[in-house]
Amino acid sequence: ANVTTGNVGIGTTNPTEKFSVTGNDFVISMINGAGTDTPATIVGQMARGTIAAPTAVQAEDRLLRFAANGYDGVYPTSYAAQITLIAGEAFTSTAHGAYINFETTALGTTSRTEKMRITEAGNVGIGQTAPNAVLDIVGTASVSGAFRAESTVFFQGIAAGAAGDTDACLDATTNEITDAGASTCIVS
Repeated sequence: ANVTTGNVGIGTTNPTEKFSVTGNDFVISMINGAGTDTPATIVGQMARGTIAAPTAVQAEDRLLRFAANGYDGVYPTSYAAQITLIAGEAFTSTAHGAYINFETTALGTTSRTEKMRITEAGNVGIGQTAPNAVLDIVGTASVSGAFRAESTVFFQGIAAGAAGDTDACLDATTNEITDAGASTCIVS
């Protein structure tokens, strides 16, 4: 421990953070032997104000972050990848809406960007920061296996199964969904 800063270190005599661990093959092990179904838990508690006089969290405040860096000659100041839990609204005694975002850094770059979000409503956006459906994907998606829809399926404005809409047809040559051509219609 550094009595001047109050920082605590394991494997270091000069900790730079409140709690620093330095070493090879570093692993954190948490074992809960309480004999119940209570799991070992990591908790991040965030407040504005001070420790002595905390105030409520505001919308977009970061509540907890899991982040990672790699050494490239120096330890970078920005993280290469992170998962952040964020307040979706100002917290009150009856409102604690929050969402999770996932950020990564593309190969050959150093700038991290959001790639996926789980909203307060439980919607998942991939390539989309404001998903409007349970799963909202911006970009090309690939399914290797079965894709099953239990309701109406929309393909670029073609509604398969909706009354009054153009038929969605499967082109037997290209295996593409189309709205015209010499194809075998899957909905008529």
